[in-house]
Amino acid sequence: MVEARHNRSSAILFLFCAISLGSSAFAQAPAPLAPIQDQLQPVMVTEPIQTQVTPDQNPLTGGQRVGFGSWGPRHSFIVPSVRFAETLESNPLLLSNANDSYRGFSSFGGDAQAVHYFGRDTEIRYVGSLRYDTYNELQGYNNFGSSNDFLIARDFVFRTWQLRFENETQYSNGSNFGAAGMEGMGGVVGQLSQWSGLSNVQLSSATVRPDLLPSQAILTGRVGRVANALLGEADIHLDARDMLTVSGSYSLLHFTQDLLIDTRQTSGIVGLNRNITPRDSIAIEAMYSHFQLVGQPNTINTAQLSLLYARRISGMLSVEFGGGPVLQRTNFQNGVAPSATAAHTTNVGGGGRAALHYRVSRLLLMVAGQRTVTGGAGVLAGAMTTTGTGTATLTLSRNWTGDLRFGIAHNAQLNSPLVYNTQDAGISLTRRLGLKMNMFASYDFDRQTNSTTCTGPLCQYGGTRNVFGIGLAWKGTPMSLQ
Repeated sequence: MVEARHNRSSAILFLFCAISLGSSAFAQAPAPLAPIQDQLQPVMVTEPIQTQVTPDQNPLTGGQRVGFGSWGPRHSFIVPSVRFAETLESNPLLLSNANDSYRGFSSFGGDAQAVHYFGRDTEIRYVGSLRYDTYNELQGYNNFGSSNDFLIARDFVFRTWQLRFENETQYSNGSNFGAAGMEGMGGVVGQLSQWSGLSNVQLSSATVRPDLLPSQAILTGRVGRVANALLGEADIHLDARDMLTVSGSYSLLHFTQDLLIDTRQTSGIVGLNRNITPRDSIAIEAMYSHFQLVGQPNTINTAQLSLLYARRISGMLSVEFGGGPVLQRTNFQNGVAPSATAAHTTNVGGGGRAALHYRVSRLLLMVAGQRTVTGGAGVLAGAMTTTGTGTATLTLSRNWTGDLRFGIAHNAQLNSPLVYNTQDAGISLTRRLGLKMNMFASYDFDRQTNSTTCTGPLCQYGGTRNVFGIGLAWKGTPMSLQ
């Protein structure tokens, strides 16, 4: 009997061990793989539980804008939208001799915004708009208008340094400076950092900084133009706090009409950056630029030394400002060869730039300004240009959103008393009617004046413009491209 009890105990112990080993093996077994689909279906980009913030690490002396980071995971996506508007507008071409009578017209248009990431080092971005309007009283102008911006960037990352190549191309039927723009409803392409307003899709701040892009800070009516900027940059980490940057860029501004002046700009930048705290950084920058006015024997060369400071809090605040002396040398030829005489002038002035980006739960604020030598925006033969721009987006409630915007520009031609002053402002309210449908109303104001010394056909672009609009907009759900 004792032996039988011993055998039963041994059997129970053996069975318990077998069950334990079986359950352990079952727990450690890998989960079965999901079946592979024959065709990948497009998926929608959805809002994550917690918004991820990627810090902005662009150096102060690099060729890109400095910001406060981007939100959400990296997604390749496309967002289509359609809008219909009724517009009441005065002086659509901003002419000095136009009357103040208002004309109403209807417009129908579509927008597309897309970004595609190839691995961790390459990205392509596009935003564009196409519009058809019934305002056919402007003889010689196509009822179709478009505005487009395309950017491609590629990084090569090594152990202590990295290379970056970037190209940004813009096409529009008018100047991209100003609030109303070709849409009459607020700028469509002007600010890449405000694409679609999505909080759940990462939109990096990778875009060429303003002083390396061709200036368009003079309004010239509905004249097609192509602007392009090619940037190459090397960032070398000297140690944990110090970075050396070397950048070179080539940009151009080409107009579809011979009335305006095509320009070319070549720039080189060398800078030393130091992080004094995790949030604060300082830098010293030396920049050289060469401007060529196409079809004219005139050239402009500038050299600037700047001291810069920035403070960045990821996802909340970015402040940047600085400046220094600017040495400019102009070579303007008077008359026609062989009797032409060249006038060489050397001046010393000041230049600089500043920018503020601020975001809280209901407010997104962006203000920027700069003073620098430019090609003259196709109107002037080189200019000292001072600009200031600002936008504010305020979430008033669950369904209401308000936008404010302004811009000012002062363009003084080099070696001449000719001056252009431009101001614009706008306000819009948006009411959400559903998940995809919005109703909006807006008002935009443009004003441009020039000095009494202005002569020639381009001096007609100096007047006041008012634009009232109301309409409906449908915005599709962001669709993943991956």
